[in-house]
Amino acid sequence: MEKQKRALISAISLLVGLSIFYYLIALSTVSVVTRAVIAVIMLFALSSILVRVNKFKHLFGAFLLGTKSGSKLIDDIAKLSPRFWIALADWGTVMSFGILSYFIFKKQFGIKTLIVGIISLILMIAVVLPYSAIAFQFINIPQITQSAAASQAAPATPLSMIASYIWLGVVVLGGFGLYVLLIILYAALGILYGLAIFLYSLISGAPNYAAISSQTPGVAPLIPGLTIPLLAGLATLAILLIVHEFSHGILARVVKVRIKQIGLLVLGFIPIGAFVEPEMRHVKKLKPEKQIRILVGGIAANLLFSIIFFVLLILLVTYMLPGALSTKIIISSVVPNSPAFGVIPAGAQILQWNGHYIQNLSSLTNATSSQPFASTSLVTDKGSYSLISNAAGKIGVDIAQLTGPKPDPVSNIIYFLYTLFSLSFLLNFLVGALNLLPIPSFDGWQIYQLKVKNKKMLRYIAAIAVISILILILPWFYAH
Repeated sequence: MEKQKRALISAISLLVGLSIFYYLIALSTVSVVTRAVIAVIMLFALSSILVRVNKFKHLFGAFLLGTKSGSKLIDDIAKLSPRFWIALADWGTVMSFGILSYFIFKKQFGIKTLIVGIISLILMIAVVLPYSAIAFQFINIPQITQSAAASQAAPATPLSMIASYIWLGVVVLGGFGLYVLLIILYAALGILYGLAIFLYSLISGAPNYAAISSQTPGVAPLIPGLTIPLLAGLATLAILLIVHEFSHGILARVVKVRIKQIGLLVLGFIPIGAFVEPEMRHVKKLKPEKQIRILVGGIAANLLFSIIFFVLLILLVTYMLPGALSTKIIISSVVPNSPAFGVIPAGAQILQWNGHYIQNLSSLTNATSSQPFASTSLVTDKGSYSLISNAAGKIGVDIAQLTGPKPDPVSNIIYFLYTLFSLSFLLNFLVGALNLLPIPSFDGWQIYQLKVKNKKMLRYIAAIAVISILILILPWFYAH
C-alpha cells in the first residue's frame, strides 16, 4: 500500500512538472515546429505516466477512456426522432458527394434531399466559409495564418473570380469529398512546382530561393495552449470529437446495431480522438445504404454543427461582442537612434498624443503631425514624455492596435464564447471535410470501399491523397 502511495505521489509530481514545462513551452519564442515537437513529446510522457499508474488501455502513445454507461444516452437520443437522423445522414451524403451522390447512392434519398443538399453546399461556399478568417486569428501559426489573411485581403480579379466559380462548380458536382481531394492535390502540385523551379535554378548556378521561401505548409499542428487557446481549444476539440462519434453511434442505434462502449482517446490531457464502438459483426450484415448512413453520420453532424456555430458566431459578433471589446494603441517597438530610443519603453500604451485622447488608430492619425523638429508630447501608462521629432517628422516608434476583452467577468465570458464559436465553426468543417478523404481509417475510405468496385483504382487514389498530404508538410523544413 505504501509503495502504491509513493508511486502515485511521484506520478502526480511528474504530471505537475511536465504540465508546467508544457505551459512554459507555449510561452517560449522558438519556432512553432520546435514547440510542437517538444509539446508532443511532453504529452506522450504524460500519457505514459497515466497509463503506468492507472493501467489504462493505450493506443499509439495515447490512452483510452471508455465506458458503457453512455450507450443509454445514445440510445435515448436515437429514439427521439429516427427520421431526423436518417434525413441528416442523407443530407450529409449530398454535402459529401454533391450531385454525383444521387447517382452513386441510388434510391437512398429523393430529389428533395438532393435539392436541399445542393443549396446547402452553395450557401456553405458562398456565405459561410468566407468568414473562416475570423477563426484564423485564434490560430497561432504564422506561416498558416499570414497566408490565410493575405488570401482573404487579396482584391478580386477576373481570374480569381473565374477560379472561384470553378471551385463552386466542383463542390456542386462532387461535394466536399471531391473538393478537399482536389484542394490538397492542387496545393501539393504547387509545392512541387516551386521545388522544381528551385532545383532547376540550383543547377543553372543562380539559386532562386524565393521560389520556396514563401511556400505555405498545408498541414499544421492544432495544440491547445500552443497553437490555439488552451481552454477554448480543449472545449472545441471535445465538442467536435463527441459530435462526430456520437452521431456515428446514434445512426448505428437507428438501424438497431448495439453499442459496446463509448470513450475518448487522450494524449496527455488533450482529447485527440473519440470512439463509439458498435457491434461490427452486426454492421457488416447491414445493407450498404445503412452502413453508409452510419459512416456519413459523423461527417454530416460536423458540417451541421459548423453551420450552427457560424450562426451563433454572427449573432454574437452583431449583438454582444462590440460592447465587450476594448481597443488600445501600444508602442510595439522603438527605432534605434531615434528621439524615442532609450526614452519610451516598448509595450507602453498610448493614452494621449499632443493632448488628444487616443482610442484607436484613427484617433492617433488625427493627433499626429509629420512636421520636422516639432515638439511632441505623449502620455502613456508608463509615464509622460516630451520629445522633438527628427528631420523626417518622426519620433521613432512603431505602433500596434490591440483588441481584447474589457477587464470584467462578463466581457471575458463573451470573448471566450467568441473564441469557442470561431474555432468550432472552422474545425467542425475541417474535420468533416477531411474525413471524406479516401485514406485508410478515415470514414471516406470505408464509404468508397462499399461503393467502388475497382479496388486497385481506389488504392491508387488513396496513395495519391497520402503522398499529397506528406508533400504539404515539406515547407515546414525550408519555408519561412
